[in-house]
Amino acid sequence: MKRLAVMFVVLVMLIPAAAVAEDLGVVGKTFEIAETDLVEHIQAQLRAMEADGRLAEQQRLMRERALASARRPPGRTLPRATESRFFHVDPSVTTEYDVVDHVGNVIYTAGTTVNPLEYTSLSTPIVFFDGDDEKQATWVRAFLGDTPDRYVPLLTNGSAIELMQAWNIRLYFDQHGRYSEQLGITALPAIVRQEGLLLRVDVIALEKS
Repeated sequence: MKRLAVMFVVLVMLIPAAAVAEDLGVVGKTFEIAETDLVEHIQAQLRAMEADGRLAEQQRLMRERALASARRPPGRTLPRATESRFFHVDPSVTTEYDVVDHVGNVIYTAGTTVNPLEYTSLSTPIVFFDGDDEKQATWVRAFLGDTPDRYVPLLTNGSAIELMQAWNIRLYFDQHGRYSEQLGITALPAIVRQEGLLLRVDVIALEKS
């Protein structure tokens, strides 16, 4: 796996040179080009990169990018709520194709509308908030109190790792804001809980300080 990852780095570095290449015509005498073994070529490039330090630098940059993404995953910036309100979301979906089980039996035919809450439940409410907004973060920490496991604290923005270290509780992150977008959440903080076969979304307007 490590060897494949390194080879991938080399290929990525070689692509730009090929992308800007152009046909300059024929100049002088030409000779048939002998076919070069791709693996040998890549290994030669790796040896050259290792010798001049480029390989170590690429590995360092990859580690830094991975750590930066872990500290601050790609999120979704939403405004703080200016008024409290609630609305319901029907999580039902209509299948675009036949849904089959592990042995090929058709469970749902294409076009069937299914509500997942008929088969499972949202047993733990979810609290959406922006970790970069100090007022929201302070409110959420107080809201969770001494029993944070009663809720799923879900950041839409900010550093979950820093808050976990500060609060000493488990936090989650809504990468790219997929869940908040699917639930129609446009302002924060918001609490999502189940009501029958619907999801209730409470948007909380925090008191002005």
